[in-house]
Amino acid sequence: TNAAVTVTFTITPSYTNAGEECVGTPIAATVVVNPIPNAVATPSAQTICSGEAISTIALTGNVVGTVYNWTRDNTVGVTGIAASGSGDISGSLTNTTNAAVTVTFTITPSYTNAGEECVGTPITATVVVNPIPNAVATPSAQTICSGDAITTIALTGNVVGTVYNWTR
Repeated sequence: TNAAVTVTFTITPSYTNAGEECVGTPIAATVVVNPIPNAVATPSAQTICSGEAISTIALTGNVVGTVYNWTRDNTVGVTGIAASGSGDISGSLTNTTNAAVTVTFTITPSYTNAGEECVGTPITATVVVNPIPNAVATPSAQTICSGDAITTIALTGNVVGTVYNWTR
C-alpha cells in the first residue's frame, strides 16, 4: 500500500515430552512495514534562455509525508539555483558559457516513520539553458558618398548558430 502497515505475529510456545504437549501463553510481535515512496517531477523537462526563471518543478508521489531531496549538476557552467535542496525546485538559471547546457536535477524521495527511513528510486528532471547571443558588426560605422556601395557589414557573435536579423 502507500501507507505504513502493522503486521502482528502471534507466537505460541509448546513443548512435547512423552506424548504430552504443554502449551505456553501466546505472545505478540509486531513489525511496522513502511512503504517505498516514489517521485514524479512536473515538468520533467524544459528549455529556457539564460537568466530566466524555470517553470517550478513540482515534486509529488504516492506516499503522504515523503520528503524530496535533490541535487543538480553543471554548477560551474550554470549558476543561480543551489547545488542541492529539498522540495519543489524553482529559481532562475544563468548560463555562463557560449553553448546550450543541460542541467540535470536528481530527485530522491524518502519516507520516515517510527525511526525507519525508506528511500525510493531517484528520478531526474532536466532544464536546457540556452546562452544569450551577442552581435558584433564589423565595421560598426562607415561613411560613403551617395550612390557608392557600403563595405559589407560582417555580423559575428559568441554563440555558434546565431541568426542576425536587422532593420534600417
